Amino acid sequence: QDTVVSLQALAQYAALIPQEIRDVKVAVKGKGASPLEFHVHRNNKLVLHQASLPADTGTYTVQATGSGCVYVQTTLYYNIPPPKTEEVFVLDVETVPRKCDGVRKEFDIHVSVRYVGDRGTSNMALVEVEMLSGFIPVQSSMKEVRLFLWLSLRISKSVFQIYLSQK
Repeated sequence: QDTVVSLQALAQYAALIPQEIRDVKVAVKGKGASPLEFHVHRNNKLVLHQASLPADTGTYTVQATGSGCVYVQTTLYYNIPPPKTEEVFVLDVETVPRKCDGVRKEFDIHVSVRYVGDRGTSNMALVEVEMLSGFIPVQSSMKEVRLFLWLSLRISKSVFQIYLSQK
């Protein structure tokens, strides 16, 4: 519905403006830079004329001379970097054995997760351990899992998920 409203507004605007563009020159001037100039006439009135301003900030003036109606638009793109965040979880991952001495059919993965944030609790967290290609979690080894404050365990073919509760 927004598209319909937009098209109606553009149609009403088009009915109000003069249809004949004879010759319009538009100059964009900034402090200390040579002006950007656009020349709009009957043969290029439907062509988008655009240019980048030389400086990101500053004062610019737009001056149009001639006979006709042109639409001038400026767009400013900016990026506000997100605030730096501290890590609130410490994750230690170790394989047993630590070194691969050849082809192995199985190995153990020891995963330790600790909350070290400023708040008293961390709410719920998800630890997801994805197996290396060709390996799957061994169901019987899940008995050895030592978890404190855990909500549930999920095991798929190649992923082991631990849902932890507070702290």
